Formats: sequence, C-alpha cells, structure tokens
Amino acid sequence: MIRLLWLGVALWQAPAVSFDTLAKLGYDRYAEDRFDEARAALERAVALRPNSFQVRFLLGATFVQLQNPGAAIPHLQRAVALNPGHADARKLLAAQCIATRRYAEVLAAVRQPTDEETHWLAIEAKQGAGDAAGALALARQASQWFPQSAPVAAWLGFQMQFAGRYDDARRHLLRAREIDPAHPAAYHLLGEICLKEEKHAEAITWLQQAAAKMPDDVETLLGLSLALAETGESAQAITVLQRAPEDARVFLQLSRLYFKLGDETRARQASERSIQLRETNPPARAAGRPW
Repeated sequence: MIRLLWLGVALWQAPAVSFDTLAKLGYDRYAEDRFDEARAALERAVALRPNSFQVRFLLGATFVQLQNPGAAIPHLQRAVALNPGHADARKLLAAQCIATRRYAEVLAAVRQPTDEETHWLAIEAKQGAGDAAGALALARQASQWFPQSAPVAAWLGFQMQFAGRYDDARRHLLRAREIDPAHPAAYHLLGEICLKEEKHAEAITWLQQAAAKMPDDVETLLGLSLALAETGESAQAITVLQRAPEDARVFLQLSRLYFKLGDETRARQASERSIQLRETNPPARAAGRPW
C-alpha cells in the first residue's frame, strides 16, 4: 500500500512532456530513420494536439515508412482535411490508397492532375478501378504535357501491346528507351511483345536487359525463363527461376521445367511449394503499372 502511494506521488510530480518536445522528438527520430521511435512520439503528440497538420502528416509518413498504409491513411486524410492545398500530403495519401486498392479515394485526393506524379496516381487509380479507357486518355494527355517522360511513353506502350497493337507499342517503348535508357519497363515490355509473337531469341535479349535492371522482378524472371525454355535452354531457365523471389508462379514453372528434364522428385517438390504459397500468399500484381 505504501509502495503504491509512493508511485502515485512520483507520477503526480513527474513533469508532463510538452507537445513541442514530442513533435521535435518525432521529427528527429524520423530524420534518423528510427521510425518506430518516431511513431511512438508522434502518436503522443497527436493525442495532445489532434489538429496539428505537421504532426498528422509526419505520423502518416512514418506509417508509410513502416509499410503500414492502412494506419497511414487516416492520419493523411486528417492532414489533407486540415490543409487541403498541401500537394505532398495529397500525393502521399493517394499513393497509400492505391496500395490498399481504394481507387475512388485516390481520384478524390489528386483531383485534377497537374504534374507528372499526380497524372501517374490518377492513371493507376483509373486502371485499377477497371477504367482502362480513362487511364489511356490520361496517359495520352500526360504524353502531351510531358513529352520527355519515359514512364509515360512506356505506359502507352503497355496499353498498345495489351490491345494487340504491337507496332504502336514498339514505337512508344523504343521512345521510352531513347528518353531514358535506364528505365526498365521498356525492356520488360519489349520482351513481353516478343514472347507473344513467339520471337523467343529476341525476347531473351530484351528480358535479360530488364532482369539486369530489376533483378528481383518476378514478372521479368518468369518471362525470361519461358523464353529460354522455348529455345531449348531448360537448365538455364531453371537457374533464372532459382534466383527469383518466392512466388507460387515461380515454383509452378519450376515444376514444369523439372518434369520436362525428367526430375520427377524436384518437380513434385516445386509443385507442392507452389500450392503452399498460393494458399498462404496469393500472387498479386500492381493494378496500375505493368512493372
């Protein structure tokens, strides 16, 4: 009883931490990439002053860094409500809504696209919501406003190849490569077109370049493996997949390749792993961009 009384007195005498102290601590920890500590300080600051735009925005950004878009969105929504004209807050909110497939909220956040980034967010939202025509219209508008944008040219190439217009697609994709030779999407999509046209040797050339720029991209590695297998290089196709991230599709393709080579034990093991991954972590691809 005496110990509890002493504890109560100690807590009563302890000085309260001010909002300014907590906000500064949160900012400092964020700048130091100590995001868990930043979150703890900023959550306490928000509790003291719920209508602080800066703290709401920074707390939302902290949850983004912690890869928790669901937790970030309410704070970013509040930040936007407090300061509707803050472009970065709107963009960050839109990006998190895309990550959680809340496409209508993306379009509300970016309103009328004015720069390349907001165009991209709106394009992704329309594509993700199934409005391919709207996405294409925005991409064409973006290509007029930003003619030196490799991502925009690559997006138009993606749309053209998706519609089976391979010559038009190549024109846009080669333009993207000309604008920015380091942009990986052009190489990946040119490889996909070659696969569809069964030009497997040419597909290998493009997809190897894409894989060099995106070594962990499952879509690229799957395409490269398929192209290699179609040219009789099944062993090399397996090697490509062995360095890929764990994905149900990777193990399914490995199973087929092992079976083709007569290794039934490894084929069965890969098939079982594919089923396990499909049940626990269904494959998902970003709805907006093809890369």
